[in-house]
Amino acid sequence: MGAAQPILWDVFEEHVDEAAFLWSSWERALRSARLTPREVLSVIEDRLRAHLHALSLGGPAVAKRLLVPALAGDDKGQVFVATFVLLEAGRLQEVLQTLHRLEPEVLPAAQRALQLHGLPAIDTQLLPLAVAGVPRVQIAALETLAFRGCDASEAILAASASRNPELLAAAARAARNSPTPASIRFVCNALGSSVVTVRDAAIETGLVCGLPDAWLACKSTLAKGKASATVLLLAALGGDATDLDAILAAMRSPETRADALWAAGFSGRVAAAEASLDLMSADDPTTARLAGEAFSAIAGLRLEGPFCALPPPDREEPIPFEQEDLDASLEWTPEDELPLPQAEPVKQWWNKNRSRFAPAVRYLGGVPFGVEPIGERLEHGPMRRRHALALELEIRTRGTLRIQSRRWLREQKFSLAAVGGNQLAMPFKDQMKGT
Repeated sequence: MGAAQPILWDVFEEHVDEAAFLWSSWERALRSARLTPREVLSVIEDRLRAHLHALSLGGPAVAKRLLVPALAGDDKGQVFVATFVLLEAGRLQEVLQTLHRLEPEVLPAAQRALQLHGLPAIDTQLLPLAVAGVPRVQIAALETLAFRGCDASEAILAASASRNPELLAAAARAARNSPTPASIRFVCNALGSSVVTVRDAAIETGLVCGLPDAWLACKSTLAKGKASATVLLLAALGGDATDLDAILAAMRSPETRADALWAAGFSGRVAAAEASLDLMSADDPTTARLAGEAFSAIAGLRLEGPFCALPPPDREEPIPFEQEDLDASLEWTPEDELPLPQAEPVKQWWNKNRSRFAPAVRYLGGVPFGVEPIGERLEHGPMRRRHALALELEIRTRGTLRIQSRRWLREQKFSLAAVGGNQLAMPFKDQMKGT
């Protein structure tokens, strides 16, 4: 029997660092305005999972020396890596006992590992933590169960008596997996919540469950003139001409313009494309970028070459201190990846192509909205727009087609064969009738 091979600690330490970095990159890539699923899968996800697998081969010694200390640390990426690999080793109870000791800033990283890992025991072992306990752990447990598609009716019932808005919102989101009479009553009550996040979560779940009151709550909120991003998006996905008018009005208000532009691109309507075209000349580059994205999503014009501005040249000298914008955010946002459109060439293109777009038709990427265009966008479109399309399909199929767009891409297998064109063309208000 040969001697045990020495552990190459520097190699395993590199695996931890690389996996932590790639996980952060992967999470950001899920919201990318530029990357496609295939690019994220090949460039980031496969490499990340290879590093995680390599760490799992290190056995108890690597877990003791590298992973257990990382789980107790303050680095989000390393907390995710440690949690995932310890789950791979079957150390679920150890992970769950650690959740209460994690700082609030890193708890979401451990939560993501629990969401993404395929260990079946997570579903049953996590439920008691969702029913009672420290609120932040209870919320993380409930959100994880919802992500994994588990029936958490017991936890929803317990949360319904809480006054914690985050817990109530998590329970409302989880209720789409647990359409029991008690859960439905809770969702119906939450539709009238004065807390935006709770109300919006209830509206989404109510629409998935086919509750007419959910669409009425969406319409009522929209009519008040200061709808949230969620309400504007839902109105774009399933509204009528009146709802589109409300979205266009929100585009004219600086307070709601960004959210309305995001929604407008999913409305697919000519009026939304033309309103976006007008905003491409805005002095604010973020507004111009969002307007270009919305127009492109409807009309199908790729904003490249003569249709977008060249990036500014790199500065060779540092910006003088007195010229720096000290209030500017240094945090990355998906909007940073959007091209800055050249308004005049885009307008010229629209003038030439406007005649082939009918005002009453909904478009996606320049073609009438339908099963094939949605499938193409889910497979090959920008990552950040997939989540809204997945939500629309979930609503229109009453939850029978649920594409969890924030799970491992290699595990996102779905078929749109059973989705009928009538389902996609019908406004939400008509879908809710007779429920």
